[in-house]
Amino acid sequence: MPFAAPQGTVLVGPLGTGSACEVARVRTDAGVELACKRLLPQHRASREAKVALVREARALELAKHAAIPALVGVGSDAAGPFVLETVVEGPSLRELKARWGGKLPSPLAAHVVAAAARLVAALHTLADDAGPIALVHGDIGPDNLRFGPFGDVGLLDFGHAR
Repeated sequence: MPFAAPQGTVLVGPLGTGSACEVARVRTDAGVELACKRLLPQHRASREAKVALVREARALELAKHAAIPALVGVGSDAAGPFVLETVVEGPSLRELKARWGGKLPSPLAAHVVAAAARLVAALHTLADDAGPIALVHGDIGPDNLRFGPFGDVGLLDFGHAR
């Protein structure tokens, strides 16, 4: 079954599939490209999966940081609930490693670790008007780290965030 783009958007193409969700690039009527995350059909009735999707939307709403997607909207339609967020461009750590034959050069590996550590530290120290958020990503791995053209590191998939 093809990905159902929410009303006001058109499907551009798939971005990936996880254990409970699928993600696709969609384009709004205004021409803005976004990532749309939806529960897979077999998880649409799962309370746990719905809670995880809501938790992810809440984490993105609270964690305003240039290195993570920004929450654009949430909704539900005949194809189930969805989250719209900005797209974090660039290859994943897994893709980057494959380009280097399975092993990153030491200076690049050191940069990845340092940048990821700075990002995690920044997320842990985020606060809003009510105080510290104490956000924990919960699933940092090679598929959730993205690399921009200038060596910047981004973090995706806040479905396990706490």
